[in-house]
This record gives sequence, structure tokens and C-alpha cells, in this order.
Amino acid sequence: MELEPRRKPFEENTAAPDVILRDVMKKEKQPPTALESLLAEALFKMSADDSTKMLKYLHIMSAREVTVTETGERALVVFVPYTEMVSYRKMCPALTEALEDKLKAHVFLVAHRRILRKERRGKALYKQKRPMSRTISKVHEGYLEDIIWPGDVVAEKTTYAVNVKTPVKHIYLDPAERAVTEAKMPAYRAAYENLTGKKVVFEYLVYERSSELVMQRTPNRYPCDTAGFLSYSEVKPAPLFEEDGGGGSGKGAGRAPRAALEERSRVDLPMTVG
Repeated sequence: MELEPRRKPFEENTAAPDVILRDVMKKEKQPPTALESLLAEALFKMSADDSTKMLKYLHIMSAREVTVTETGERALVVFVPYTEMVSYRKMCPALTEALEDKLKAHVFLVAHRRILRKERRGKALYKQKRPMSRTISKVHEGYLEDIIWPGDVVAEKTTYAVNVKTPVKHIYLDPAERAVTEAKMPAYRAAYENLTGKKVVFEYLVYERSSELVMQRTPNRYPCDTAGFLSYSEVKPAPLFEEDGGGGSGKGAGRAPRAALEERSRVDLPMTVG
């Protein structure tokens, strides 16, 4: 059996089948599916435009279809070579929007990553130490970054229920981008669960608005990037000494009365009856 010659990098695609680039590490070369052929043909036609002419030198490795159970829509996860992901992102989100209009489905471009197992006793050892980028946690983090791009994760937490083996991962997005990401939240969940097998919930991080006195007492508890705030306004700490309206001078001038300072710092506590 003769092996197909490996295409050189930066070689221009002359036909739609040239867009599909299989993984060289796999022993059996699978023929392209109908979905992959349709994507390759669409990308090859879009390479004729000046805005997406870089597609002449880019490829896809595989594609899978995911059904969004909440809405009944379709989501397409397209795996592209890891080294070509930077070039794809330069054309996004215009490229993904054009594919979504043509295929009538949500399209996510995900970089192809490989997970290496841990070294175990009795198994063949690796020639070099396993890099962190090949661990399962880092690969899943990369999948999440590619799915929600150009958005960003502002907070994460994992909840464990009683007598439940699989935990639930909560991923919080910035509410300032709600108009763009709200319609894709079910597709995010379906695509991430299909890639990782984890239970995930996408939510928006919204901080509760406290009183002005509480914000003055703790001015540093609020982050500087305003993520999670719907209406953010900087509140400066209250002055330590009040200004003297009479313009007096001396050692006690401009200093607030002791009773006023105690009243400001007093915290109302519930009364207990003995």
C-alpha cells in the first residue's frame, strides 16, 4: 500500500479536497464524510474573496455535528491544525458568521490538540517529559477558549452534589457581552460537553450592588476591569477628616467630632433578649 505524499506547508489548495488534512499520526486514513466535504467546498469557494484569501493555504482536519437539545438547533465543531489557528482567528468572526449563514448551524473553530496519558509503571516511558499542554486539563481549557472566542471567562467554580459522581462546572461570562453571547449559550454547553464529557453550566457573572457606605469602607474589593458590573461607577473612600467650614485654625481644626465618627462606623446588630 502506497502512502499519499505529504503536502508541503504553505502549499496553495487547488481543489476542495485539498482543504481536508488528516492527522498524520493515525494509522488508518478515513475518507472524508459528507459534512467535511461540504465544509471543504464552502471554504474553497470563500478563498476567492479578497477578505478571506488566506483560506487558500489553510486546512481542516475533521468536523462533527452536535445537536443542541434545548433549542433543537445544530452545532458544527470544526477541528483545524493547531499552527493555523492564529490565521483563522484573524478572519473571525466574519468567517464563522458566513459559514453559519450558509450551513444554518452554529460553527465553532477548535484547534486540534492531542492528550498524552500519564506515565505508569509497567508501560513504555516517553522519550521526554510530557508537556503541560498535552494534559487533559490544559486541553479542555483550550477547547473552552476556542468555543467562546472572542469572549472570555471571568470566573469558574465546580459544585459537587451528594451521591453524584460527576461534578458540575459553572462557567461565568461577562454580562457586558450578553447581546452577542446570549443566543449561543445552549450551543456553548452542547459543544463543550460533547468534546470533554463534562457537565457544564454557562452563566453571567453579576455582582450585587451594595450601599455607598459599604463601598466606601471596602474600595479595593471591586476589580479594576469592571467585569460582572452592569452599571459600574468608581466610589472613592470617605475622607478621614471633615473639612472645617468656619475656616478655623489650630490643632483641632478640620477634625470631625468623635460622636459623628462613632455614628458612621457603627454597625446595626440584631438585639438579643437574655
